[in-house]
Amino acid sequence: MPRHKDIDVRIVPPRMKDGLVLFGAGDWRALLKQAKENSISRARVCAHMDNQSVVQEMLIAFVKGSYVHPHRHLDKSESFHVIEGELSVIFFDEKGGETDRVALSAFDPEKPFFFRGEREDWHTVLIESEYAFIHETTTGPYEDDDHLLAPWAPAEGDSQQIDEFLAKLRQSP
Repeated sequence: MPRHKDIDVRIVPPRMKDGLVLFGAGDWRALLKQAKENSISRARVCAHMDNQSVVQEMLIAFVKGSYVHPHRHLDKSESFHVIEGELSVIFFDEKGGETDRVALSAFDPEKPFFFRGEREDWHTVLIESEYAFIHETTTGPYEDDDHLLAPWAPAEGDSQQIDEFLAKLRQSP
């Protein structure tokens, strides 16, 4: 399937009650369906009210093969709680060489299911299972320029280079 330069699909939280965002199994199935239909193989629900919120919380469904352009955050923290599936957070040096890998799993007792970092290292997410569902939290407000995309990584939309990049990551230990 060709990859397109799409933005991550953001849907309005499906249920709100007196200022509470509610998300259940039916919402998860709908989000996974949306990720499977999206050309970038992921979809998210933003639980925060807007980009200016001090805490940015998202529920994200990834399908295996989803490409998250390696990036770094400036003066931000970021955490992932894996609710379902397995993924790896992979860190890189300035030239794109892998420096660290953290395997996360919702069901393997030998692996953590939670990750939090404040490092400004280049990193990406590699989906290891058929799909993964995470709760991501980062500090706000969200600004388009609060993260940098790695110049050595494939550009969004370049299917062949992305597939080669992901295959190389899968071959690494």
